Amino acid sequence: MYEEEGRAAFKDAIARVATLSSPERFALVTLLLKSHIEEQGHIAMAVLRMGLDEIGPKHFDQVDDLLDDFTSWSIVDDFATGKGSITAVLLGRYPKEALSLHERWLTSPNQWKRRTSVVSFTRKTASDGEYVDQTLRFCEALKHDSEDLVQKGVGWALKDTMRAGAAAKRRVIALVKRMRREGIPSTITLYAIRDLKGAEREAILKIKPTNK
Repeated sequence: MYEEEGRAAFKDAIARVATLSSPERFALVTLLLKSHIEEQGHIAMAVLRMGLDEIGPKHFDQVDDLLDDFTSWSIVDDFATGKGSITAVLLGRYPKEALSLHERWLTSPNQWKRRTSVVSFTRKTASDGEYVDQTLRFCEALKHDSEDLVQKGVGWALKDTMRAGAAAKRRVIALVKRMRREGIPSTITLYAIRDLKGAEREAILKIKPTNK
């Protein structure tokens, strides 16, 4: 009985959220994120996706403000990774404006914004190969980041960008080799080469920092 009541309440809540205006939906998402409770953060992402067709460049400052209340890597990845992610959709619809927003996140003091700036270019977004130049530039910019979860995001973006084709793979490997010579944290380079096997991987692992 309680399970049936729960399902009914959930369906009712979804129906009510669907009737909200764009400002009301943003207000609800903001309220949920400001709770700093991870489960409510994921609900906030679901609510935001429900109104994604109504979000355009004029709302990007509001979107930026939402990230101030992200509290974990899982909220970031819910927001920014995968074919149907919020950032993937916005990049597809408004590439110039969305990339400008990512540039803002790239230099933010907020580690979750910096992670968002690169993990948006993972999975299918990476393998499609449309953003190879931007991805490599962003990874270069974040290679000295002190936060472990940002470093892992950089490595992830590099790993997935190798799937964009032979030319992209060569460029990523060249960057990873240079990072190894520069003594960049192994968190980045080891994550980046996870998919490599045999001699190709061994050649990278043999590279030692030139300043040591």
